[in-house]
Amino acid sequence: MSKIIKNRSIKFEILFRIIASVSLSILVIVAYNMYASRQLLVDSAKSFVKKQDESAITALVDYVNSIKNVNDFIAPLYTDLGIDSKALHTQLVRVLTNIDPIDVIRIKKDNADSSLECIQIRPESKMQSVMSHAIPDNAMFYIIRKEKVEGTISFYDKFFTLLKEEKLNETDISEEKQYPKWPNVYIFERLPFIEKESILKRDHENAKMNVKMNIRTLSWILNNLRLTDRTRIFVVDHNMNVIADSDVVDSDKLIPVDDYGNSKLKIALDLYRNNNKANKAEKTDFFSVDNDSFFSIVSDSPKNMDLNWKIVTITSMKDFVEKFSDIEFKCFIISILVMFLILSFLYFQIQKLSEPITHLSIEADKINNIDLGDPVIVNSKLREIKDLNDSMQRVKVSVSNFSKYIPKGLIRGFVDSGEVVEIGGKSKNITIFFSDVANFTTISEKTPPQELILQLSEYFEALSTIILDNQGTIDKFIGDAIMAFWGAPEEDENQVIHACRAALVCQQKLKGLNRYWVAENKPALITRIGIHCGTAVVGNIGSSERMNYTALGDSVNLSARLEGTNKMYGTQILISHDMVTQLTGDFTTRPIDVVAVKGKDKGIRIYELMGLDNDAYVTALSPKVKIFAEAFSEAFELYMNKQWQEALDAFVMLKNENLYESDIVTAMYIERCKNFIISPPSADWDGVVHLKEK
Repeated sequence: MSKIIKNRSIKFEILFRIIASVSLSILVIVAYNMYASRQLLVDSAKSFVKKQDESAITALVDYVNSIKNVNDFIAPLYTDLGIDSKALHTQLVRVLTNIDPIDVIRIKKDNADSSLECIQIRPESKMQSVMSHAIPDNAMFYIIRKEKVEGTISFYDKFFTLLKEEKLNETDISEEKQYPKWPNVYIFERLPFIEKESILKRDHENAKMNVKMNIRTLSWILNNLRLTDRTRIFVVDHNMNVIADSDVVDSDKLIPVDDYGNSKLKIALDLYRNNNKANKAEKTDFFSVDNDSFFSIVSDSPKNMDLNWKIVTITSMKDFVEKFSDIEFKCFIISILVMFLILSFLYFQIQKLSEPITHLSIEADKINNIDLGDPVIVNSKLREIKDLNDSMQRVKVSVSNFSKYIPKGLIRGFVDSGEVVEIGGKSKNITIFFSDVANFTTISEKTPPQELILQLSEYFEALSTIILDNQGTIDKFIGDAIMAFWGAPEEDENQVIHACRAALVCQQKLKGLNRYWVAENKPALITRIGIHCGTAVVGNIGSSERMNYTALGDSVNLSARLEGTNKMYGTQILISHDMVTQLTGDFTTRPIDVVAVKGKDKGIRIYELMGLDNDAYVTALSPKVKIFAEAFSEAFELYMNKQWQEALDAFVMLKNENLYESDIVTAMYIERCKNFIISPPSADWDGVVHLKEK
């Protein structure tokens, strides 16, 4: 009886937990879907208003460029033909006919008596004809566009009637009016215009060309650009006058924004000004007016247009959400029904699954404790349980394989903490190690891939074992490179010593491996190592699906730069000054240079790690190499103290005695000292060499 009660209690607990989990999950999913859908609508609205704004800017550029392009077309014609040429007249008619925004082209010679040489008048309604008339030499000619309306006398008819009757002379029709030039908008013939003035040159006879364009047509262009009826696009000039409106509001004067009677336009411009003060990156603003929500974006006209206008695009959220509410409610009801169906199904399934799940739970605890020895065995006739049993076995194998990538101690540390592994890290003082194979690209090109992989496996096995034996944590393998660090996840008071010893043992091990590989007709893998100690952020970096326990920060970057710097100085192990101050007397080092690695201005001293005494795995340095290291250090201090001649003598002596074979650093300092003796550096010289390569 107690067993039955116990079984029932387990079933109830499992049922309760699963029902609660499933219910919460479905509710969260439903809520998230609703939120995500609305967010998608908001994002769509933002994207829409941005695209609408881009279209308006493009249209404005094309529109205004038409007035600029006239000069490029007319100027060479005037230069070749002159103002009195019928061919030029014909081309002017062609320009006015084909470039719709252009309303008036007026050309005036510098030496002409008349104030008017060429004018084109375009009524706002559609033109039915284009006529031209030429006046005798050194006078003026007219191109007049008109619309013939029955029962009316057009400007064209009236002008030539008066001209034939000799009741009209040039002064009657050519009085010049001064209008604001580009880029100011002004009212002409009760319509808003902008005027572009340019100089036409021909031999010794120059002319001034004025091209007028009716801004009202821009409103119709913006009207055609609108993708929804509620979208409103405005163009505002530098005086904050509304000069174009996609709703095509007729007016015979320029209306300031404050007097335009559109509250949404004022709000959009106010938000734009506030955004500029706050230096916000997001250009799109959101606001509400009369229980309706709007997105707006205000863009400056392109700088190369010299206009200082603003394009204001306003879109109503109603265009996106009107039908969404009904769909949202139906989806919610359907989701609730699906949830109850799923829970009902789970209730009956859990009755059969409870006992096998209990056994699987025990196996899960074993995996949790990294107890990976015995296979998972659970008897059940249910296919799902069998699959789960197989999956548990695969998980156990996967964890076993995974432990080969990450030390079991690190995994157990995560498990023992009882906390879920999450993205995040802590600032710690660690020692970072980077190694890389010299000329690996060339080696990989010349070595068959399968042979190279096998050789790299031997290489990584040897170096990894040494690093782990010296209490290091291997972070990752990057191609042929190794990144490791000391001091995390476990504290290590002697991390600097352990890291330096590991580097020297690695180089010692590689000497033997390279001799073996060369005997086997395989390439030698010459390895460069960089080590630095300092503060870094250590922890889990990545995404929720894929994390890496690693270290980040300037200290890590500096260590990597030191590894690459070996190439410049012909060294194999470079360490920072912070490392040297923590080493014991058994280690032999020598200063190499004061460098500022790429991306940094401040220089640091770097040292070559040369050897280690009293260690069973590292061959001790010869006395002459130790003498060389000490003498080199003294010569380096003379160099840093600007004692160029003394330093030169010391370095030359070291080179002549040949105490350290294949040393290019001594030769480098000999050249530097010679150059500084001839051309001393400035008084603030600090010896820092700025590296340009990583």
